[in-house]
Amino acid sequence: MPHVHAAHHLKYGQVKTGGFIPTEAEFDEEDLAACGPRGIRAADLRREILEAEARRIHANRRYLFRKPRASQYFRGTTLVRSNEERSSLRLELFFDLVFVGIVSVLAEEVIGLPTGASLIRYIIAYILAWFIWSLYRELNDCYWTGDIYQSVLTLFTMAMLVVFGNNATNIQEQLSDGPARATTIGAYLLAEFSIYGTQLFYSMHIKPYRAQIRAHVSTWPIAVALYIGSIFASVRPAIAMVVVGLVVEYGGWAFFYSPTFKRIMKLRYSSAVAIEHEVERMTDFCTLVLGETVYSIVSNHPAGEGVTDATGRAILALCIAFCFLMFYTLRSGSKSVLHPLRRSVVTAQAWFFLHIPLVSALTLFGDACGDFTKEQLVESAVRWILCTTYAIAMLCVWLLAMIEGDNDARGDVWVPKLWRLLPRLLVGVIAVFLPLSYYHIEEAGSSEPVGGEPAVTGEREHALRRLYEGEIGAEGHQAKVFAALSTTTILGILAAFSMATLLWEWISALDGPNTPADEAPEHMREGDAHTPSHALRTPAWRGFPTLFEPGFSHFDRGHQREQTHADSKLPAVTPGEDEA
Repeated sequence: MPHVHAAHHLKYGQVKTGGFIPTEAEFDEEDLAACGPRGIRAADLRREILEAEARRIHANRRYLFRKPRASQYFRGTTLVRSNEERSSLRLELFFDLVFVGIVSVLAEEVIGLPTGASLIRYIIAYILAWFIWSLYRELNDCYWTGDIYQSVLTLFTMAMLVVFGNNATNIQEQLSDGPARATTIGAYLLAEFSIYGTQLFYSMHIKPYRAQIRAHVSTWPIAVALYIGSIFASVRPAIAMVVVGLVVEYGGWAFFYSPTFKRIMKLRYSSAVAIEHEVERMTDFCTLVLGETVYSIVSNHPAGEGVTDATGRAILALCIAFCFLMFYTLRSGSKSVLHPLRRSVVTAQAWFFLHIPLVSALTLFGDACGDFTKEQLVESAVRWILCTTYAIAMLCVWLLAMIEGDNDARGDVWVPKLWRLLPRLLVGVIAVFLPLSYYHIEEAGSSEPVGGEPAVTGEREHALRRLYEGEIGAEGHQAKVFAALSTTTILGILAAFSMATLLWEWISALDGPNTPADEAPEHMREGDAHTPSHALRTPAWRGFPTLFEPGFSHFDRGHQREQTHADSKLPAVTPGEDEA
């Protein structure tokens, strides 16, 4: 039975919760069994009580250095945390800007030189930076103190990421060619050292996380050896060593903070996450990444002056970015959900992992939109990047919604979740094949296209030859030229599919036939001119959801300004009468 009934974090699924001060009512046979054969000892309970009192006494005091404490943890099967809502700190958002700036620069390199080598460089550098961001996010989620130490730690980590970002674009260079790779790896390791060192120091104060922190940090030297070795290796072995190092780090994090490790170690106290803080951090981060699309269609005026075709393409790109934000924030559209972080180990790990391809794809998509805005025709590789990253991002938002637990009763929502979200999957599949789509243009005794793309000369003519396939017939003969879809057409198709999918999800997630009805008390049901009687009860089901709230068309014509006694319907009260 939850100790806190209206806690903000419980909207993501019910769980047994308790305060920092343990009580006997919080323990049952299942809870004690989960704490191992020795259960919760009296000494541990007393230590918790004293620590909770120290936490309360010093919460509103100011110190340069504060004792680290866990923001939340599990005591057996009971989630221990405060009832206060966790929100993103301004310092965290400032930290996010560095990461977004790094991946934006890396994405620009890929769009500027769309080759397989540049794409691999982008993926590796992106995942390295992402892991630093994830470690910093977890540090703030689990034990943020807000003291001068953590503030300086944030600044130092950001400085290392700046060094990392300035050298990562040349990470393919060997040591004999320049210091770029060594500087990139060195900055990455220093950033990790600052965070891992902090966690190791905190493990001396924070018992619930101690075993998991130390087990995770113990695997880091393996990754360090691989990263340092990659500095001296050639390109392909270096890639392999970095990939293995990332697998060691991410795999270790996933295992040591999982319920499996908790059971193996028989932990009486273990780690927990503040789900509302994790959700808000990821939402804020995805919003910043989608800002890359807005930046690319505005920076350096790709749409030109006036209202042109390029202006339309910029607006289409903006519509797509808007839809992705709505898809992410609406999630599955269910009324009662069990968040993936609370549903199971598999869904929790999937929720974290899916954000890696989602954010990397949205960043590349945003940069590709800049080229699509400027030109009617772009290189084939850029078309593939835009359409493929759109498909990957759409698949990710579909999976993120599908792994949510749907607790809605049958008929509470008009359309079941599977059919509500299916268009996301279908649109993603269609987008993959758009770069393969062509249309034909009839030619009649001319080397100029007719009825398709406008005739161009010079540099654009050279680009057109690379994009158009087939040979133009000899002069005076009919011929068919197969031309790639223009950027306007591709953006238009993707924007249309995105907006249609979003509209479908808005409508299909409305109230179903079995949604519980409600109405005002009997003495209030007559209403008045501003709130009619039909607005004081929920509408009856007529085979289709109600689109407009009852009373939507009745406007409030009441006076906003203070009325005089003569205008008021209530009798005036004189000072004498009031005193009487």
